[in-house]
Amino acid sequence: MSPKFKKRYYTISFFILFFACFSMFGVYMLIKSKDTDHLDLKFTDRIAFYINEDESVSIGEYLLYAASITQSTQKDYGKDVWNENVTLDDGSRVTFEDYMKRQIIEQIRMTKSLCLKANSYGISLTKEEEKTISSDAQRYLNSISKYNVGDVGIDLSTVLKVYQENAVSEKVYTHILKSYKRTGNMDEESYGKMKLEYFQDQYENISKEFSKNWDYSTYVNHALLSTLSLEGNAKIDTKGDNEDD
Repeated sequence: MSPKFKKRYYTISFFILFFACFSMFGVYMLIKSKDTDHLDLKFTDRIAFYINEDESVSIGEYLLYAASITQSTQKDYGKDVWNENVTLDDGSRVTFEDYMKRQIIEQIRMTKSLCLKANSYGISLTKEEEKTISSDAQRYLNSISKYNVGDVGIDLSTVLKVYQENAVSEKVYTHILKSYKRTGNMDEESYGKMKLEYFQDQYENISKEFSKNWDYSTYVNHALLSTLSLEGNAKIDTKGDNEDD
């Protein structure tokens, strides 16, 4: 098994996000549902947001995803990037930090939606994959324990859940791409672009299937996320102390 196994699974949904999410951001994050008045979603200081009416995402899960993204963002753009302004598709302006908080939510939604579709595709983890992921999750948790992550709900079960869901979502993502058939004399660049557009269409259908009424203003714990500092979260070493580059 490759020594990069852990890192590959931990960050896979970020790569999916890189290829697909930015072009879909305006579609999924800013849509206002017409059927949310009846909702009575319960938020606590342990719930970051809801995927649908039945499934929530813990703040521990959110912070694990955030650490991976914010660390690479700060490395690429510097520490001052968080206060820069970004214009959204609806014309409103937010700080880059608030923009990235939304992107992290969409990354998690994409990962979990793909996982929910896995059974219908006959996709699951092998025993060898489960064993490797379990070992990597424990090693990673050991490497970040110095940050007192247990205080924010990050324990072994949380790390293991994130690793497993990323591994499954990668398989679903690959399955969807492989189902796209090349037509005519399409060159490689056009073929790659069309495959990603095909994935976007498929993900849109999957997202509607599992959370058709999802709404950013209703399903997100804004009070909790407003207290988080992505700059501070970037200090967590997502590679782990024992992983080779």
